[in-house]
Amino acid sequence: MIIMTILTVDHVQKSFNGRRVLKDISFQIDQGEIVGIIGQNGAGKSTLIKIINQLLPADQGKITYFGQAKIDRAQFGVMSQRSMVIPRVTVAEMIQFTQDYFSQPLAYQELVSLSGLQAFQKTKVSQLSGGQRQRLSFALALTGNPKLIFLDEPTVGMDVNSRREFWQLVHTLRDQGKSFVITNHYLQEIEDYADRLLILHQGLIQFDGTMAQLRAQHRTTTVSFVSDLPAEKLRQLPGISNLTITGTKITFTANDMAPVYRFIDQYHDQIQGLNISDDSLETLFVQMTGDQKEEHHE
Repeated sequence: MIIMTILTVDHVQKSFNGRRVLKDISFQIDQGEIVGIIGQNGAGKSTLIKIINQLLPADQGKITYFGQAKIDRAQFGVMSQRSMVIPRVTVAEMIQFTQDYFSQPLAYQELVSLSGLQAFQKTKVSQLSGGQRQRLSFALALTGNPKLIFLDEPTVGMDVNSRREFWQLVHTLRDQGKSFVITNHYLQEIEDYADRLLILHQGLIQFDGTMAQLRAQHRTTTVSFVSDLPAEKLRQLPGISNLTITGTKITFTANDMAPVYRFIDQYHDQIQGLNISDDSLETLFVQMTGDQKEEHHE
């Protein structure tokens, strides 16, 4: 099977008021993959997406779409929290209105079925819940039957079941050959559902690869347990970081588990509730970027 390259970003740069937001960005997106783009607030994610969608010019570099310089709008869909919706019209009218923009749109019933809006076709957009509006935005993004869909915070306002159903649908469409680019503050969703990660930091792509490759490059493990052991014994362990002690709950990360295992074996009778796990995308992202804002300690 020949894999088609849908989008190529080649040495793109962008500055605002003398500040370089994007320094030298290069990557490509192929048919049938889900790519998550993550970065700190202000890292340039929105700027990059606008440049890709030709809503903003790049200062340098070039972008090609199926090998061409000109974008075919029907081939690119955008699901955004700022997606255009008209509050006073019904769901059916909004979808049909959007279909008129395309010469070969997806069939109305297919769009309604894909977005799970069968029961809301006669409901005014203004009466939809947040999650239902997100479903409508997804239907509008699919209307032109695009090959690449941009998803900006796609599951905001959805409940747990709706989120799971949404990502199952995205994976089904991916398996049919569609590609997706995700920007999302829910890093766990990107970790769970993206095939590939792009980590944007200080105007550069610091990482481009799979979650498994990211873990292999930044090999750390999170260890937690309950113990009355003195903090000094823990601080003497080589290769540990991010040590947190809350009462008797102890958590740290380790880049070499051999001394940790020896420590656990030595003090096993003083350790309870031991948990050892690979680091999450959020933890690795914080380690790479120093962005403590991404952590949430209640």
